[in-house]
Amino acid sequence: MKDMPLSGNERTFARILVEGDANDALDIAEDSLEKMKIHPKEINDELHMIKGKTKANFFKNSWGAGFCILTKKQDNQSAIDIYFNGVSLNGSPDTGGLIDKFYEKLCKITSTTPEIEISVVSMSDEEIDATSNEVVHADGASDNTHSIADEIAKLSKLKADGAISEEEFTKMKNDLIEKMWSIIGTKRISFARIRINKTQEESFELIKNILDTLNLQKWKEKTINEEKHFIFCRPKLGFISNKVTNNLYIMSKSEGINSVIDIYYDLVTFGIQTKQVIDPFYKKLCEIVSEKLQIDLKIIESTTYEEIEESANESISSDNSTQNVNSIADEISKLVKLKESGALTDDEFTKMKNDLIEKMWFYRT
Repeated sequence: MKDMPLSGNERTFARILVEGDANDALDIAEDSLEKMKIHPKEINDELHMIKGKTKANFFKNSWGAGFCILTKKQDNQSAIDIYFNGVSLNGSPDTGGLIDKFYEKLCKITSTTPEIEISVVSMSDEEIDATSNEVVHADGASDNTHSIADEIAKLSKLKADGAISEEEFTKMKNDLIEKMWSIIGTKRISFARIRINKTQEESFELIKNILDTLNLQKWKEKTINEEKHFIFCRPKLGFISNKVTNNLYIMSKSEGINSVIDIYYDLVTFGIQTKQVIDPFYKKLCEIVSEKLQIDLKIIESTTYEEIEESANESISSDNSTQNVNSIADEISKLVKLKESGALTDDEFTKMKNDLIEKMWFYRT
C-alpha cells in the first residue's frame, strides 16, 4: 500500500488527555487500535510510540494513510498525541481517517469523554520522533522550549570542550538555522486586530457581550480578566460530536483615545483560520457599531500563551507599533554575541536576524 500523498509535511494532529502515566496511556492507545482492528507496524515501549497505517477502502485498498501515536507525561495526567498523515482538501483537519474512530473507542475503554484538541501541524517524521518522551505542560508547551541562540551557544561550548567536532558543530548548527522557529516549542496562531472608535473599557464590554451572544456551541471554558482586559475561552467547534476545542484569547488595548481588539485563535491550517471564530465575532461587532471596521489578519508564526497574556493592556501607539519588542531585541543581541565569538558566520547572522525582524509584525501590526 502507498501512503496518502501530502502537500509537504502537513498532518492532522490530535491531543487527548487521559488519566495515568505514559505507560498507561500507551496501553490505552494499543487497546483502542486493537478495537479498530488496526495492527501497528511498530510499537516502541521505551519511546512510548506506535506507528502504522490506517485501513482504507478507497480504490480496493490501494493505499492507507500513515500515523504516529506518542504518549507523554502531562502533570498528573498523560497526553496521547496522534499525528495522522492526512488533511482535508481545503487544508483543515481530517479526523475521519483515524481520529474520530480512535477517540470513540478510547471513550468506551476508559468510560470517560476526555479532553481532545485538534489542529494541523507541519512536521517531518524526524521532528515528530524527536518529541517522544517530552514532558507536556498544562499550557501545551513542551520541555524542549528554548531559544535558537541559546541552543547554538550550547553547541559552541560543546565544541570548545571537545565533545563534538568542528564538522559536527557545523552540521548541527546548520540544522538549527534551517529549522529556525520550528523546533522551539511555540505555536502558530491565527491573529486579528480590529480598530474601533471606542475606549479600551468600552471595547472590552463589547467583547463580553458579543461572546455571550455568539455562545459558540456553549463554551467549554471561559475566563474573564477584568484587570488586564482579556478573555481566555475555548469554543466547541463541531469535530467529534462537539468535543474538540481550540484556545482563544480576545483582548482590548488602548490606542490613543481609541482602542483595538486583538484576537488570538489557536488554529492554523495552510492559512489563517477566520471562519470558526473571527468571522462571526467581526460580523456581530460591525452590526453593533453600524460600521465596517478596519481589520488586519496575520498568522503569528512563533509565540506562546504566556507571551500573549503578557501583551494584555499594552498600549498601541499611533504608528501602530507596540511597546513590547524586548524579546526580539534580546534575541538579536544574543546573535550578535554568537557572531562576535565566531559561532555564527556573517551570512548566518544576517539570515537569522532578518528572520527575527520579519516576525516583528507581531509587535508592529
